[in-house]
Amino acid sequence: MPTPQITSLVNPLDGRTVEITLAAAPSGTLHVYASRLPGAPGEDALDAWEEALIDSLGSNTYRVYVPWPVSLDSAPEPFHFIAQDNVGYSVSRDALGNLVGQKCAWVGHTNSDDFSAIMEQLHQRVLDNRDAITARLQQIEPDSVLQQVIWGMGQKLTAYPCIEINHVALAEPYEVAPMGRLARVQAELYGYVVHQVETVQARLGAAFGRALQHILNQEGYEQMRIGNKIVTACQATTLKFDNNVWNGEKFVDSFSLAWEGQYGEYLP
Repeated sequence: MPTPQITSLVNPLDGRTVEITLAAAPSGTLHVYASRLPGAPGEDALDAWEEALIDSLGSNTYRVYVPWPVSLDSAPEPFHFIAQDNVGYSVSRDALGNLVGQKCAWVGHTNSDDFSAIMEQLHQRVLDNRDAITARLQQIEPDSVLQQVIWGMGQKLTAYPCIEINHVALAEPYEVAPMGRLARVQAELYGYVVHQVETVQARLGAAFGRALQHILNQEGYEQMRIGNKIVTACQATTLKFDNNVWNGEKFVDSFSLAWEGQYGEYLP
């Protein structure tokens, strides 16, 4: 008789359970183990596994309660699952040493992650201020209108003036025991402006960058709520300007603006 095999896994995003379905009814008593680390029976990594409570839902389907529920204010966590009955375990290693039969789910309350949510909100803050930035530019050039604000690889700049959010980063250094980390989110906002008169273009570029920095450093933008989590110390710190030259001619004025925020979390 074969060992139990988990054929499907459903994640209801409730932070505490998953539903597994076996290929056939277990032989004798079914046990399900969960761990945040992958592994197979007999390995050191299996020391991290704990038996999970289960409820039978019928048709070889079971509700599995993870040993360490994920709170509403925490990011989803990876959990690996192994089933065992009287015959053996659902996980083994093949001849090449690869794990076979193990199932994994990111248990939590959302499919999104903190990092993307923060960048999306930063992007939205800039979008919401398009009129304010345009108003500043039009103090110098009445026909100037902010054309694009983009974030992500699926878009490209096609019109000027424009803003691009790029070079985003997340640092997660260990700060305090046990496993307390301070996540620091960083991004660079790039602005580009073109004008046929070089002196006007330079003035537009300077006003463009300073306007964005001033907007993002307003008191109302010092914090950012992501679900039940608060990102603090949000600030646009360093503003740099550049003249982009091609074939000896300046064709666009640009700036880069460093932005950052931070939040604390405890990782398993």
